[in-house]
Amino acid sequence: MTTTTTTTQAPTHGVIVETTGSNELLAWIMDSTTDGLWVFDDQGTTTFANPRMAELLGRAPEEMPGFAVADALDVDGRAQLRAHLEDLRGWGGGADKWSAVSCVPTAPGSGPS
Repeated sequence: MTTTTTTTQAPTHGVIVETTGSNELLAWIMDSTTDGLWVFDDQGTTTFANPRMAELLGRAPEEMPGFAVADALDVDGRAQLRAHLEDLRGWGGGADKWSAVSCVPTAPGSGPS
């Protein structure tokens, strides 16, 4: 395994970050993004969430590891999560599976009836 040194400039803050390897840079990106990043296992248990995801859920970052995804969802969302996790388990092979999910909060009464 080789180690590289990378110098990059943050697009909005003008901060120069020099890292050895990619882990520090990746950690900086995950911690500074305005997007919520959430990783969970095939049981729906959180294995990683960046600070923004914790904020979106109204939780402290240290409360996220082990947090059940279903606890953040309504009844319909829990059913969708169960179906999604079942589909992912059905892919087999033991390899990691990646999904991109985009959610938009709606005000009460603004969704489909």
